[in-house]
Amino acid sequence: MTGAEPRWGGVFGWRVRALARRGGYRLLDRLRPPDPGARIKAAETALRNRPGPVRIGFVVCNPAKWSAGPLFARLARDPAFEVSLHVTLSDVALRLPRAQRREDFRRVSAFFEMIGPLGPPLYDATTDRMQPEAQIGVDLAVIQQPWGMQDLPRRLLKGGILSAYLHYGYPIIRNDGMQFGLPDFHRYLWAYIAASDWHGKMAMSGPAPPYQVIVAGYPKLDIYLSPAPARNAVPHWSHPGQAGRKRVIFAPHHTLDSTLKMGTFDWSGPTMLELVRSYPQVDFLLKPHPNLRAEMHRRGAARAFADWLDAWQAAPNTAQFEAGNYFDLFRSSDLMITDSGSFLAEYLPTGHPILRLCRADSAPMNTAGRALVPAFYTADTADELRRAFERILIRGQDPLAELRSELARRVLPQEGGSAEVVTRYLRCKLASKG
Repeated sequence: MTGAEPRWGGVFGWRVRALARRGGYRLLDRLRPPDPGARIKAAETALRNRPGPVRIGFVVCNPAKWSAGPLFARLARDPAFEVSLHVTLSDVALRLPRAQRREDFRRVSAFFEMIGPLGPPLYDATTDRMQPEAQIGVDLAVIQQPWGMQDLPRRLLKGGILSAYLHYGYPIIRNDGMQFGLPDFHRYLWAYIAASDWHGKMAMSGPAPPYQVIVAGYPKLDIYLSPAPARNAVPHWSHPGQAGRKRVIFAPHHTLDSTLKMGTFDWSGPTMLELVRSYPQVDFLLKPHPNLRAEMHRRGAARAFADWLDAWQAAPNTAQFEAGNYFDLFRSSDLMITDSGSFLAEYLPTGHPILRLCRADSAPMNTAGRALVPAFYTADTADELRRAFERILIRGQDPLAELRSELARRVLPQEGGSAEVVTRYLRCKLASKG
């Protein structure tokens, strides 16, 4: 940090106070076990008795993690609701130097301004200070991740604001603590919007169960209820007008040597560059995890990663895409190569093959993920990646096609769409006055 940066009143001080606050919560909860149900019920009752539309604010921090588009659009069409977007800092942006943090905030705000109306943000770029959460002035806050905001539902409830959690991905990796058991997050939710019955049961049986669960499916996948775009109508490919060219998406994860240990970029990154150069007749698109660049910087490989990106971008048959509205790319591609988790489920309904990059020490699949594993081809070395690529894409050998189609039904949205399920539930529980 520079000497001019406001340490204790700025973001640094906010991070220190957040750690201290959560430590205080642990002590308080030992002395008096938390039971937020009565406060949640009181806030719900007050909302039902208040005239006017239900004000729903989506707390957002990263365009690449925007997964609530179908739900936001559906609620915006319903006069019972008034929707808004409230930009905050991601867990990565919280650790950036002040100038970079401000620039990231402006970039994120510009993206979401194209989605819908922006309400009061939770960060002030002018003063470089986090803002009081109650100032967003909504009845229900929809949150998409706990990282960087692990006690946000608890703090919002203190001001009489309800929270709902709609995870930005489709959870298929075992990470139960973060997905179901954060004491200041899940326990203080008015609703956990679950992608499946299994996710709902896990949320309610975890160490910090929410007030209620809405088993609605994953609203982001509602896109599969609409026709796919023409292959030559998706502009982000390197040769968008040449629909007959084979197309591959490479989606590397960021956890290379920490937490989930899913990342394989150390060997898959160089191998993918080899494939790019060896197959100029194939178009390749890079869709990295939004935290990959920060992870490479953290492990001292920022320069090497920048050189790799330069080489990728210099090839005539490559492109790169980092926003969250990527389903047109999914549906106009021919193969997904990834070591990610959620993308395995999100890509499955395309019907196209998936090559999962694996490592022996990575976090295992959860129950929902294990049910989908038979649908994926796998590779855990550079040589296996090369052979699988040639076999599946170049020679067109795809023996898992029928099984993949069968298992895709496990993640497809309910009839009418998951966003419609959530909207009906919210209308019944919150918009029916009295």
